[in-house]
Amino acid sequence: MATTYGAHACRLKKDIADSPKTWPYVAQVLSISGPSMSRETIDTTDADATNDWRTFIASYIDGGEITLELHYDPDTATHEKTAGFLEDFAGTAASDYRLEFPTSPVTYFAFSALVSGVETSAAHDGVLTASVTYKVMGAVTLT
Repeated sequence: MATTYGAHACRLKKDIADSPKTWPYVAQVLSISGPSMSRETIDTTDADATNDWRTFIASYIDGGEITLELHYDPDTATHEKTAGFLEDFAGTAASDYRLEFPTSPVTYFAFSALVSGVETSAAHDGVLTASVTYKVMGAVTLT
């Protein structure tokens, strides 16, 4: 029988290049979507196609995006402008990340990404939230 895992323990962790590695996670996450990976295809259909069926070959893979919805706290280290996703958004270099799953042993997607979007929301009768989008660069590996 297959095991079912609760998603509440999923974490997006960033390599901050310290020694030893600590991989801090983005705090106060409400939901994670992605990576939204896709593969392009190239149409190879020609006039000799049998039964009118199109044919294709595989082309480039796009690692897609990962989006976090979170309670936004400008004072939280993983949110703020000198070490958090706002710093990453202002910069131009990709960072290494892990999207960890609550499995035993822990498995994760490993990838490099840029923060490509930050959108805050402040409803008058709600809490301060943010949506943070990471554009994956290169391969996504399951470890």
